[in-house]
Amino acid sequence: MAFALLASAGGLAIAIHDGLATPVVGAATALGETATAKGDATVFLAPPTADWAAVRLVLGNATYIIGTGDAATVVLATGADLHADAGNVIVRGPVLLRAPHPDGSGRLLVILAVTSWDTPILFG
Repeated sequence: MAFALLASAGGLAIAIHDGLATPVVGAATALGETATAKGDATVFLAPPTADWAAVRLVLGNATYIIGTGDAATVVLATGADLHADAGNVIVRGPVLLRAPHPDGSGRLLVILAVTSWDTPILFG
């Protein structure tokens, strides 16, 4: 019985740690809403073209693309400071921008202002 309780409590900790306590970034995420994105982080540099001008205005000193696996939505996480560890991350923060992707692909571009970076708990 004690083991079952411990296992269920551990499952709850994983769910909260892995960002399920806040809405996950997607098509329904509202501007200003705090949201979570989980995926691989890689450094992002906005192209210096005119179609990216409005996007560059909201980017901080350090911006990362978060590869969430959602082909319809591109998530950028931006902040004042570089994040030391790229790779698999959980990012939380308010939505700064929701707009059609500047490349005309029909994808949604969502930019989060980073308030926290976490590393997912991995078992197995």
